[in-house]
Amino acid sequence: MKKLITLFVALSLPAFAGSGKQVVAEPEPSLAEWFAGGSIGYLLEFDEPMYHLHFGQDTGHQLGGWDFSWFLEIGRTEKNANGDNSNSVPPSNLDLDGFEDFYANFDLEVMPITINSKFEKALTDSLTAYLGVGAGLANIDVSTPGAPVPLSGDDWVNFAQLFAGVIYDLNSAWELYGGARWMYIDEADINGVTLELDDDVLIELGLRRNF
Repeated sequence: MKKLITLFVALSLPAFAGSGKQVVAEPEPSLAEWFAGGSIGYLLEFDEPMYHLHFGQDTGHQLGGWDFSWFLEIGRTEKNANGDNSNSVPPSNLDLDGFEDFYANFDLEVMPITINSKFEKALTDSLTAYLGVGAGLANIDVSTPGAPVPLSGDDWVNFAQLFAGVIYDLNSAWELYGGARWMYIDEADINGVTLELDDDVLIELGLRRNF
């Protein structure tokens, strides 16, 4: 009798288990999306154009209703003058205006490399607002050809930025964006001379490709 009951239970198990096939849940598709782009802008205090290239990822996550993404970026701007460097010993501390007044012939290049956090929120079907923050290092490269006591060299300094603007979706892959940045550059030490570039505001327009 016990053997009969055991056999009956064993034969009944598949009925309770349905078809007996194991159901494997499919993983949810990832919402992360990579992007790359670049921009051209104008620095109001430096009075020169500035260019940026970036590469990053829309993570698919939100914070307070804002979509979160991150990106790596490299920028570049330069300022040049061609004149007669007749001044001899430079002061130990120079801001941008003092540097231009002292040297009539110079090459000054600023190249920041940053990692940035960006937050986006849709305003309409094709228009999105964005804001963010970034930090990293900037290389300050200076040369003053023809000066009696030339100033030449480079220094890596701290760099930070805040940015905001709007994005217009051209289609599912391409975005056009425009906005403003506030940038802070720490003082550089070039051959014992302190060069203070301080902060500046950049107005920019850019294009981005989503992959």
